[in-house]
Amino acid sequence: VRSLSGGANSDIPTCLKVLEHWCGPCHVTLSQLNVPLAVADAGVVGDQPSFLTLLVRILSDSNPPSEEILKAAPKALAESIMQPSDVGTAARAEAVRIILSAIPSHGFLAAPLAYCSSNEWDEASHSLACLASDLATEEVETIAACQIPGCAEIVEILLRLQRHPFQPVAISALEFWLALQDIPTEERHPSLAAPLFGQLVDGLVTRVSYPPTFTNWENEFELDCQEFDEMRRMVADVLVSSYFLLRCSYLEQLANVIQSSQSDQNGWAATESALFCLCSVSREVCARVKARGVGTVAADRDATARGLVQLVQMLCQGGAETAARRHPLVLTMSASFLGSYAPVWNVCCSAENILGLLQYLVAAVGSSPKTSAAAAKSIKLVLIGCSS
Repeated sequence: VRSLSGGANSDIPTCLKVLEHWCGPCHVTLSQLNVPLAVADAGVVGDQPSFLTLLVRILSDSNPPSEEILKAAPKALAESIMQPSDVGTAARAEAVRIILSAIPSHGFLAAPLAYCSSNEWDEASHSLACLASDLATEEVETIAACQIPGCAEIVEILLRLQRHPFQPVAISALEFWLALQDIPTEERHPSLAAPLFGQLVDGLVTRVSYPPTFTNWENEFELDCQEFDEMRRMVADVLVSSYFLLRCSYLEQLANVIQSSQSDQNGWAATESALFCLCSVSREVCARVKARGVGTVAADRDATARGLVQLVQMLCQGGAETAARRHPLVLTMSASFLGSYAPVWNVCCSAENILGLLQYLVAAVGSSPKTSAAAAKSIKLVLIGCSS
């Protein structure tokens, strides 16, 4: 206790690791972590602290003494957050209130994350990100209601983490969005519905984009191929859940990204990423186009079909050669997009539009081997879709 309350900095990481290994195996709950300590026996003068308040103080420091402290402290606190035995109790609710309210009042998490980013302490950022995600996910009902200070702030922290250049940090935030989508919208604060997920989609488009200077993996030294592919696989579920909430707005948002990036010399990466995000929800969108019903279902179905037609016209307007000149990856993803939505082209496209997209795909076959394979597969899928 003396060390965590202001002892030698060199002692703190060891004390935090001891605390972590005590909380985990001994199943120390968040409520127990908030019990005031017998400070008189520990030789600490002043208000009676708890391990929780000491950890919150450490994780609110805008000028932390070492990266090791910021790597160890979040792990110790996360161990107790993940203990389920006090869930639903008033004591845990009070502990959660203390933690969340420290975000706007003392810079809990936000201050050390900013320091880590400016000093490129990626491992410490990852530890802090895991804590933020664990806290928000475990207390998702409290966060969704947004009734106590700090709820909106921790969501904003997670949005920023989603854009973090260090991939493990960005991946850490994904779990919360899926947990939040399990909360009915009528039980959420209005700001945590469509507006939030619109911001999230924008962030994910940026996060899963190639660098503008990317040519191929043989010449890429800053981006890891396996990590990049893993990130794209992991965001798929979040994109699907975002589509279910946003519906037509999801298509419109990504169409705007594609439209606005057309005139940007480095905009090819945003176009390719937006097309990837469209491909990720193709099964769900196709099901919507084929849905039977009246009223809002019919209106959304028709609007979705119109949005897809506009996307096809936008992509095919310049031809495959234009896409290839922008970047071969744009042509490859365009071909994949046309194949992903093949089951509904005969439903929402005119014969002229279908002929145009087939001509686009035929022209793409003569490109790179990867593009040719995607285009050939898509031609087959489009023809099968039209035959039905």
